[in-house]
Amino acid sequence: MKRFLFIDIFRGWAVLTMIETHVVNAWLDSALRSSTWFPYLNLVNGFVAPSFLFIAGVSFAIVCRTKWDAMTHLTPTLGKQMRRLLMILGIGYLLHIPRIEWNGIIPSIVTADLGEFFRADVLHTIAVSMILLQIVLFISRQRNYFLIILSSMTLAALLATPILWKTEFNIHPLIANYLNGVNNPLFPLFPWCVFLWSGALIAFAFLDFVEAGNEKTGVLKITLSGAGIFLIGFISDWSPVQLFTYDNFWLTSPNWVLMRLGILLILFGMFWFLEFKNWHTSEKVRMIGSQSLFAYVVHLWLIYSVTGEKASWPVFRQDNSLPVTLLMLAALVIVMYYLTIGWTLAKKKIFSKV
Repeated sequence: MKRFLFIDIFRGWAVLTMIETHVVNAWLDSALRSSTWFPYLNLVNGFVAPSFLFIAGVSFAIVCRTKWDAMTHLTPTLGKQMRRLLMILGIGYLLHIPRIEWNGIIPSIVTADLGEFFRADVLHTIAVSMILLQIVLFISRQRNYFLIILSSMTLAALLATPILWKTEFNIHPLIANYLNGVNNPLFPLFPWCVFLWSGALIAFAFLDFVEAGNEKTGVLKITLSGAGIFLIGFISDWSPVQLFTYDNFWLTSPNWVLMRLGILLILFGMFWFLEFKNWHTSEKVRMIGSQSLFAYVVHLWLIYSVTGEKASWPVFRQDNSLPVTLLMLAALVIVMYYLTIGWTLAKKKIFSKV
């Protein structure tokens, strides 16, 4: 099956927005957060994690359709897939690994860092959501059964989120943090798995249209469905009769999840249209999108190794003006671009010898 470049471009823009988000969070003067423009920027930045999750689901579905038999039986391909997912999960924990203190020659973990280590971040949720997808795929094996189970899981996760967030789970935070936000995880499994699983469902529908020779019609239907899903979330939140009950619109509201999901489907159609018209952005954006895991890990290390109280080399201030922050953002994007080129060339050289 061909590689759909618009997916890499979509992911590439998500990477660039993600870098901007972390630069702003790390280096912009917090006093500027009260500026009139900041809520709009914050709203845009709020689509970074949903975009990554959604595209991860799309990519998973494309791999499944290409290697269905190998992914539904005990094969080397399945083993490689599971190792990759466990690697992503492991990287998520390594990015939050506690610091070590030395009492003479005896090392000890900084216990204050354990709360951060146990928090579920976006890589954790991507990995666990995809592992669950792979388990369902392996058990169901038949396409129709898989799609029925996946649709049911997605709807159940959406509806269960407000309930789970009201529950105090008396279990280890390593597990509890995947279930709700009580212990302040960054991206608990609920509701964030909804975006990844929805991405897989949308990709299956899209690929059906592609194989039937109706790709343009399929994208139009997906885009219109996105508009419809957005309206359902928007209208149901303002209607006298509430379809869903929740405590926090921005965290646990199924309405807000539906609105974000609708916008993601519209963006899916928009990026497809840009590629169809050959109006897409440069190869640089696509390349960064194709190496998103590398970009995610490295840009975080570059920012937080030089910023903050836990930095290895705390040389950058956290209270910079907007112009200075923008210059630092531009510099970091340029650095990440050339590092990604180097990583891409290195991977090609390594795999060419395997």
